[in-house]
Amino acid sequence: MIHVVGIVGDSLDELSSNARAQVLKAKTIIGASWRIQAIERLLTTNSIELMPFPRPFSKLAKLLEVVPKPCVILASGDPGFFGITRYLSNHNLVFEVTPAPSSISYAAAKLRIPWEHFVVLSAHGRDDEAFQDMAQRCLIDPSQSIAILSGPTFPPENVIKLLRGYTEPSDQIWIFENILTAKERISGPSPEDRTYSHNSVILLLRSVSDNVASVSSATKTSSALSVFDEDQFHHPDSNYSKIEVKSMIPALLQIDSLPTGSRFLEIGAGHGGIGITVCRLRPDLNLFQYEQDKTKINTLEMNLNTFNVKSTLIAKSFFPKDVETIRPSAIFVGGGGVRLAVAIYELAPKGTRICVSFVSPEDLALAYDVFGNVKEVFSNDLKRFGPRKDRTRLIPSNPVFLAWNEF
Repeated sequence: MIHVVGIVGDSLDELSSNARAQVLKAKTIIGASWRIQAIERLLTTNSIELMPFPRPFSKLAKLLEVVPKPCVILASGDPGFFGITRYLSNHNLVFEVTPAPSSISYAAAKLRIPWEHFVVLSAHGRDDEAFQDMAQRCLIDPSQSIAILSGPTFPPENVIKLLRGYTEPSDQIWIFENILTAKERISGPSPEDRTYSHNSVILLLRSVSDNVASVSSATKTSSALSVFDEDQFHHPDSNYSKIEVKSMIPALLQIDSLPTGSRFLEIGAGHGGIGITVCRLRPDLNLFQYEQDKTKINTLEMNLNTFNVKSTLIAKSFFPKDVETIRPSAIFVGGGGVRLAVAIYELAPKGTRICVSFVSPEDLALAYDVFGNVKEVFSNDLKRFGPRKDRTRLIPSNPVFLAWNEF
């Protein structure tokens, strides 16, 4: 049996009694080299084989096939949170997990702040360019606090340099090095330029966030970021998503709870209103858009530039099998209708969120049967009538139907 034991520092004292018992009865213990060296000094028996993670790390699955069992893998913090659980699951290994608190929860506790509003990024095992691009997407929003797990290829000093390009003087940067070890050190709220341990957690606290009041005396200011300004949105024809629809779809898809860096797919993007709105609310998402109408492509690209949104724009028809290649976490079908959405839904990975807009009442029964939820959305225009200018009335447009799935 393989047991994955979460541990934040390098001492057995921090482990629960169950986790400590797993460690002490193991025949093999595998972990980071610095942690293995520390644990070796604490063990009173020589019957346990201690091994650092192999290099490259991809060899771990093969190693686990031959090591004496039971085997304990010492993983940092919560192994299911940017940790080793994904690797072991992907290799179809049988294992049990005893998690520890995340290093981020420890850091937030030290500052006495909540952290459920943080966007969390990990630099471990990631390409520098891809990591920086993801971080920059999150840093665009001046109200978004961020936690970053640094790594050997992108150490804290590099993170600080990146953050300072997007921060205000009243923002705070805290660095927690070697948590729960003899070398633990906390630096902030304005850390100096020096070399830090790559075994660190970096917290960026934005001054415009309500959640930093306990550690900040800065005056709260409002965000200058507008999610979507209708006056700047170009739509040379009347065929575009009205503000009522653009407001409803992100809520139905619950985009606020999508994992960081997820893919959002907009099919029949038109002038791009839905995809742009979603990515202004969640700058870390990766946007994929399909639009086959060549007359709309120039306007779509203009809107993407206006609102500073990056997109993988594909100027052709969408085929349901394309979803297997893109593997999005959430999908909006604005063109192609309910039947296309149903075909996509059948091929999409389990748990994929999907919302489709349509105008034909004939598709209501199918949409309800497949997705389980249908909403009718009206928009109104204010029109003057009669000889007096102060006489107005509301003129409703044709309703738009929205169908979405439970997930």
